Amino acid sequence: MKKELVVNKAIRFVQNYLVGAFPIVAACMVWSSWPSDTAPSGIVWELLSYNLMLWFSMLIIFLSVLVIFPDARKKTLTRLANLKEADEREEYLTGKAASSAYLSTLSLVIFLLFISILNVSVTTIPREQAPDGKNRTLSIGLDLSLFDNKQTNPPGTLFDTKRWQVSQAALLLVVLVWQLVSFNLKARKEFDLPAA
Repeated sequence: MKKELVVNKAIRFVQNYLVGAFPIVAACMVWSSWPSDTAPSGIVWELLSYNLMLWFSMLIIFLSVLVIFPDARKKTLTRLANLKEADEREEYLTGKAASSAYLSTLSLVIFLLFISILNVSVTTIPREQAPDGKNRTLSIGLDLSLFDNKQTNPPGTLFDTKRWQVSQAALLLVVLVWQLVSFNLKARKEFDLPAA
């Protein structure tokens, strides 16, 4: 029991540190991306750099713990998702919220999958090759591949949606935020209903 209490306190401490130190980490990243003439330096930058390294190290360890230990995962993710299942009614409402969040996330993932494989391209072609004097072409297609391939655009390409494809990390972040927000909104709506 005492060991479990120590583990719970350690997990809570790491959670609070990761959340509390994030604004400092974000400020450090923004500061480091400034032009070179205003680049950070000195003791403040050293402290921020050490904090940044510590924060990323703690994040990697914490995420590994979440994957490996189910108790840590349950405690952390129920706190993140704001789950409270004290009685049967709350468990029922949590189940309804989870079902709604799942279906909502599924529809979002299908939409994002379609957008990610859709390719719209507007290209200019030389006048001597243009039929009837029309020197622009519109191409719409679906490109489904397991791996990202960096293709160069043909000469004369004016617009190509492949240039603005969302990264895999950004897609995962969108899905994660969408699921958490949709679940919390549904759960809050269900818990606000009067008891029958």
